[in-house]
Amino acid sequence: MRPVPRVQLFRQSHLWQAHRASASFDGVSAIATPIPPITRHYGQPFAFFFDRTQPPAWSFAGSRPVRQLVVEADGTLRLWSRQRWRTLARPPLEAIAAFVRADEARPQGLPEWWDERTAIPRTAGYFAYELGRFAEAVPPAGFDPVGLPLAVLSTYAAVDAWHPASGRRVHVVFEDAGAASPPPLAAPTPRGRPRRVSYRAAFERIQRAIAAGEIYQANLSRRIEIESPGDPLACYLRLRARQPVPWGAFLDFGGFQLLSNSPECFLSVAGEEIRTFPIKGTRPRHLDPQLDARMRAELLADEKERAEHLMIVDLERNDLGRVCRIGSIEVPQLYRIETYATLHHLVSEVRGKLRPGVGLDEILGATFPGGSITGAPKIRAMEIIAEVEPSDRGVYTGALGWMNGERHVQLSIAIRTAVVARGRVFYGTGGGIVADSNLAAEYRETELKAVAFRDALASGGFESNREAFGQAR
Repeated sequence: MRPVPRVQLFRQSHLWQAHRASASFDGVSAIATPIPPITRHYGQPFAFFFDRTQPPAWSFAGSRPVRQLVVEADGTLRLWSRQRWRTLARPPLEAIAAFVRADEARPQGLPEWWDERTAIPRTAGYFAYELGRFAEAVPPAGFDPVGLPLAVLSTYAAVDAWHPASGRRVHVVFEDAGAASPPPLAAPTPRGRPRRVSYRAAFERIQRAIAAGEIYQANLSRRIEIESPGDPLACYLRLRARQPVPWGAFLDFGGFQLLSNSPECFLSVAGEEIRTFPIKGTRPRHLDPQLDARMRAELLADEKERAEHLMIVDLERNDLGRVCRIGSIEVPQLYRIETYATLHHLVSEVRGKLRPGVGLDEILGATFPGGSITGAPKIRAMEIIAEVEPSDRGVYTGALGWMNGERHVQLSIAIRTAVVARGRVFYGTGGGIVADSNLAAEYRETELKAVAFRDALASGGFESNREAFGQAR
């Protein structure tokens, strides 16, 4: 029996049926609808949707790329160009920068009202956390239960830009779309041998490292695995309806999909300006407005949270300083509260001005992975993470987003991010460990961060839930 096409499954879902009569998705039109333009592309090769809810508030969708770069787990580089695959022999970060640089392009035929300062995606994809070993020479944990490539970047001939607030929509063309797209990526397979490590043992090892002066803090995560719903896009739309975030994303690679509900910006590059917005510090929301306000105030005043947050801000200042002009690093916002459907977060902004001639390989080499999901000092924290966590993180805590050349980059930290593959959903949750961290409290925080996923996914008919990292025992 032939499998039912994914787009047909989605169009049979209640989400599609509830909204299909309210809007047309054909052509360039100004419409006001909660259904995003990804519905036009779903089922096409390598469909993507970057879902913005904050200024400049343009969301982007596309499919059918004309070129693609894949970084395999062993560092092998595969390039799809001129309708065939070939292997490259160069360092992965250099290859990524060259790929992005070569495909920089100005869109054709934008309307007169378009703000030229708003960049439009040309290349889209993800970087797995373990890609960082090519920047910092840190070994992986050695077991990957999902088995994705370290990076996949795709270049698109055209994309759809969508402004949810105004309903404006623009079909943006970069080049003739006559070239064939690469074949869908195969379903990933696990790599390596699993090992059993309890959250308690990992927590205690990190605290010993802190006591010995090896590190000041480390981000400890655990993986959750559950059965998959029938349709990944319906699941993503349910997730975004329950908890809108500024960095949502959906990417379909054929053999697997990425669903991201991330609140955190990793890198925003616009010309010579580079910014990062680390999140460190969390409190739960409450239905009672007074209790909710108390949680906000408690987070903002908590000395432990502020000290932990400041460590990461200093780390980010140091990372950006490696590629920015001397004296250009600023922290225009320190200790800002951002509130979402289930959580309050403590956020800061760090920015600087890039030195002339700095490439994307140097930017990633200096900053990836992000400081908020590693620790301080970064390299030693990453080494300890690889030692104590039972598996590679994969996409979780890596980055995903889009680029148009090396000076127009928008990447999120891949937290609240799930991989759908082989009939399963894999996602991670974690938090920072410092000297005075409490085991039970830190474990509860990881639970809080997983609530949005768990609730949204559970309503899709999941039947089982097993955690690969064990309980806090």
